[in-house]
Amino acid sequence: MKFKKKISESIESRFSKLAKKKNTNKEKIYSLGLGEPYFETPKSISKKAYASINSGNTRYSDPKGSFNLRKIISAKYNKKYNLDSSPNHFLITPGSKFGLYLVLKSILNPGDSIININPCYPSYEPQIYLSEPKAKIISINLEKNFEINISSLKKKITKKTKAIIINSPNNPTGKIYSEKELVEIFNLLKKNKCWIVMDLIYEDLSYLNHNIISNKNILNYEKIILVSGFSKSYSMTGWRIGYVYTKNKLLDIMFKINQHLITNVPLFIQDASIEALKNHDNQIKKFNKELRLNYEYCLLKLSKLGFKIPSYVGGMFIFIDISRFGLRSDIFCEKLLSEYKVAATPGIFFGSNWDSHIRISLSNYKNEFKIAINKLVNFISYLKNT
Repeated sequence: MKFKKKISESIESRFSKLAKKKNTNKEKIYSLGLGEPYFETPKSISKKAYASINSGNTRYSDPKGSFNLRKIISAKYNKKYNLDSSPNHFLITPGSKFGLYLVLKSILNPGDSIININPCYPSYEPQIYLSEPKAKIISINLEKNFEINISSLKKKITKKTKAIIINSPNNPTGKIYSEKELVEIFNLLKKNKCWIVMDLIYEDLSYLNHNIISNKNILNYEKIILVSGFSKSYSMTGWRIGYVYTKNKLLDIMFKINQHLITNVPLFIQDASIEALKNHDNQIKKFNKELRLNYEYCLLKLSKLGFKIPSYVGGMFIFIDISRFGLRSDIFCEKLLSEYKVAATPGIFFGSNWDSHIRISLSNYKNEFKIAINKLVNFISYLKNT
């Protein structure tokens, strides 16, 4: 295949080299940039994987995924979203990113357009091009308050529009789409018979108790696909296990692609995931509590400096506007790291129009987080006075 020049190494990975260099020099770095849970995978999950291996679960298994795992996920979704799903509506994948790739590979044809909302997770555009190099990405930017302009969205939809990707809670903004926004988006997309692809990888991290999806009409739409996984809820980022939900027969196409590319997700990883779902709700509650405490501390400190911190958020991140300082986001973050030993993520990573923002991760132990925020406040105060 012709590898698109637009598909490049993660610039987030390149930026982290400076932080790694400081770590090598044994300089203490305070992180506001972590893109994964701060805690290790709970030990009982790892022990379950070892036990599964020792019991012989190291051979081929069902390409759709363990029936027991799909049954438990189905029960979770039926309870969480008031769905009427069965295990046959789920496909187990090697991570949610691969799940999204399967979705895009299954729905996109040459010349199709797909709507991508910015700022967004940096892998979305490469995944679109990897799944269909001749697809056209139609970008729409959130407003400064992170609301979506429905009129602008309506103008972007054409006969060639095949789908939209919605990430809620969002990386990098933390935005949870309100029911009103989702209904308006749904009405537009349904009218044009488009797919709605929802990336829900942060769905369990709603520390302010906002609903992620509550509208039955959206959930019953024949062209809705939900993608999620275990990485963020249970700190299983390196385990690479996710899943796709849809009642559409498109799942059969995704199943065939999954089967021929990977055969199956290792059964011992699936068994560990069953352990996560069965016995670690308290870990999710604890993580949400810590995220809320960090959010509230961040709100307390930054609002005093005139920053507007959104209140309809979840997941692990908030996105703040630094345009008043006249610095590019990468320069701001480099200075913050070099001079104050605090790592944050430049907004430019998440879209060319977002160089005026930085992403702050709430995922850190509260004492470490407070030190990092205080250092950020000191840096901002320094910039204001120079």
